[in-house]
Amino acid sequence: MARAIATKESVQRAADEILAAGAMPTADSVRDRICGGSYSTISKLLREYIEAAEHANAVTSELPEAVSRVIHDAIVRVANALDIESRERVDAVVRSATEKQQKMRGELDAASREIERLEQALAGSEHEKGSSPRMRSQLPKTSRQRQSAVSRPQVSKLRFFRHSSRRAGMII
Repeated sequence: MARAIATKESVQRAADEILAAGAMPTADSVRDRICGGSYSTISKLLREYIEAAEHANAVTSELPEAVSRVIHDAIVRVANALDIESRERVDAVVRSATEKQQKMRGELDAASREIERLEQALAGSEHEKGSSPRMRSQLPKTSRQRQSAVSRPQVSKLRFFRHSSRRAGMII
């Protein structure tokens, strides 16, 4: 089984738990809490943790109550100002997104109307196209009829010309 590795975070978490239970953290108690780790590493990290906690307590205990209150009030004002600013930014982003959404809906509606118009135009052209093949089928007949009507007199003239030219001794 692998040995547990003592990290700064695991040592701090174990020391906080031990302090919350009302006891003083020691290297042994922290080692038991994190289920292993190097004794020398735990000792070093625990010493750093205790020194940082003592330094923080020393700084806060050295400040007079009036200064602590002023600092606290300043922090609260900064937090409130940041909260207001962040809400304004969020509101601006929401307004912008809403405007873009409305614009896109308008464009979508316009595109939908254009699609509907084009579909109607297509349906109308298909209706016209549907009658067009019938007209086209009639057109070649009419054209053939015209061609045959024109061709008959020409053929009979040609026959007459051939017949008369043979009589005259001409070869056509």
